Amino acid sequence: MAAICCLLCVTPQFSFAQDDIATTLQLALDNRTSSPDKTRTLLNSIDVKQLTPEQNELFKFLMAFSILMEGNTQDAIQKLNQVADTSKSIKIKARAQNALLSIYSNLHDWNNAIDIVNSLKDTITKLEPDELKQNVQVSLLSFYNNIEEFNLAIELADKILNITNNPRTKCSVLEKQLYAFKELKSDLITENNFFDAIALCAKINEKILELAITTNLADFYIEKKRYGHAIQLLNDHLSDAKNLSYKSLTAYYLGRLVVAYLGDDKNTLAEKHAIDILENYSSDNYYLPNMIAYQALSEISSERGEYKESLIFYKQFKELEKRDYDQTVAAKVALQKAKFEKSNEMKLLNQQNKLLSTQAELAAANDRNKNLLLLVATILLAIALFWIYKNRQTHKQLRKIAETDALTGIFNRNHFTQCAEASLAYCQKTQQDVSFIVFDLDYFKRVNDNYGHLVGDWALIQATKAVKQVCRANDIIGRMGGEEFAILLPNCAKDKAIEIAEVCRKQIAAIDTSESGHTFNLTASFGVSHSNQADYNLDKLFACADSALYQSKDSGRNRVYSFQQSQPIADTFPSSLINNNPA
Repeated sequence: MAAICCLLCVTPQFSFAQDDIATTLQLALDNRTSSPDKTRTLLNSIDVKQLTPEQNELFKFLMAFSILMEGNTQDAIQKLNQVADTSKSIKIKARAQNALLSIYSNLHDWNNAIDIVNSLKDTITKLEPDELKQNVQVSLLSFYNNIEEFNLAIELADKILNITNNPRTKCSVLEKQLYAFKELKSDLITENNFFDAIALCAKINEKILELAITTNLADFYIEKKRYGHAIQLLNDHLSDAKNLSYKSLTAYYLGRLVVAYLGDDKNTLAEKHAIDILENYSSDNYYLPNMIAYQALSEISSERGEYKESLIFYKQFKELEKRDYDQTVAAKVALQKAKFEKSNEMKLLNQQNKLLSTQAELAAANDRNKNLLLLVATILLAIALFWIYKNRQTHKQLRKIAETDALTGIFNRNHFTQCAEASLAYCQKTQQDVSFIVFDLDYFKRVNDNYGHLVGDWALIQATKAVKQVCRANDIIGRMGGEEFAILLPNCAKDKAIEIAEVCRKQIAAIDTSESGHTFNLTASFGVSHSNQADYNLDKLFACADSALYQSKDSGRNRVYSFQQSQPIADTFPSSLINNNPA
């Protein structure tokens, strides 16, 4: 009797605990995307020992999803796969596969994504036509967007919207459908479509989806070059975006802000947010925002004349751009592979049926398969050869960028130094004369201050062209920085170098500056040194020529001085050399 009384006392208490746990799990499930922090708090309040087997499976799924929302993607993948593989509940299995499809698609892991799609197609046939089944269809919708099958995405979205009354499902579907329309640059949507979707998501407190649609609307504005609208929209929700626990969306949101500021010529603000992305969102999960940040910083540095920094950022941008392109190609290859494998499965079944009637047909089928495999091998070889070619072209382009001055097209300081050192070593070995010329444009800062940097850039380009016309084919020309240039002249006596420098000086002085839209005097001062004075040492050659250059400037500019010479060369040189190329 005592035992029965005890059971009567305990059973209602256990039932109450189960009801409480079920309610808590349902609340966590309902809030997993709209309030991730609330979901984690609810899960932490549950005593795992009191869970039934099915509740335990749901708890494990929600914990994995919570880890995903915190940004720990790889841990989430491992735990979600465990749930998908071991769960006896078809609904929980579907939820886990659904989440995995979204993750693999966002990570561009197309082989795993397609495997999950195939599993989901089997799972979805066992689901009742309810909200969960619609959520799985929403995931397939996301997958279509990720593999750029936008027309299929729009078509599936219409089907879901026609049958669902669930506001949360409608919010999610509209976000993905508007993204597909935007990517197709469709005229079927206006900004009002975005505003309506944002209002729906805000009403049900789906903050992540609301901000995702806001980001798509900003892209819509940017595509139409309405940068001010994009900036205002993004800044209105910036604090919400930064407070998100879903860091991937936050990073992408900031990337759109960088693009908008850059388009609106607000480089300082674009730079600020680009640096924010690189400092706070630098992992592989955020490589697309990182790509945007590096490209922006490269352009901003170039406009400021910080070409070395610009090149560093540009190289990092190109690495991520190549990765993005590779992943796009990988998606297409994985999709085609899946279609090919499916086609092969159907052919195999047909061949098995035909095997009962004739061996001849089987032989023919084998021949066809061999030809098909040969065709696939040929296509793969062609793709491999194409990539080898593209990689070599990219390498050549990057090498040119790394070695030349972006404005004038001649060697930059680093590459000039490398070539000059190599040439000096050869000339010393063969006992050839080497001369060295340093020159810079006179009062160049006044040109920039009075007429602007565009005119200053024009002057640098024209002066470079004038000097290249005078120099010989084997002379090495480089821009040392700003308005300063250097020329190494192998197998060139000192008198010949002085002659070349004088002709260069007169050619620069003869430039018609009116073509720039302004009229001003453009002249240059030159300094010349020789290997007899510097023992084939580049630093000494430079120092001697630089000393002569300063002597030229101190004597009134627009002159040529050689090292240790007391009179300007222009006083003694014949004017007939102006139009002669001494090479």
